[in-house]
Amino acid sequence: SGRPVPINKPVVGEAAFCHESGIHCQGILKNRATYELFPAHLVGYQTPNFVLGKHSGTSSLNNILGNLGVEMPKQEAKTLLKKVKKLAVAKKGALTSEEVRELYHQMGS
Repeated sequence: SGRPVPINKPVVGEAAFCHESGIHCQGILKNRATYELFPAHLVGYQTPNFVLGKHSGTSSLNNILGNLGVEMPKQEAKTLLKKVKKLAVAKKGALTSEEVRELYHQMGS
């Protein structure tokens, strides 16, 4: 039809496969079927799609950092996660990969 699909549309909207909650992300990493009833690629999306925000946990943070080519010790990841959550609350939304990368580099300074 040429009409854009709203991001919050059930089943086919992009947000249907977007995960922020720490326990959801951890479950998805172990077994996608935990929180996704069917594979996202059936409706044209990649999975897992994690965003970092005030509800995120270290599993999703480590996954996103891994995609950026970064590995962190557990304690440093916890420290970075606190900064991620603080920034997410301040901006009232999820962080981009670039914002996470910037926070990571600030920790090294």
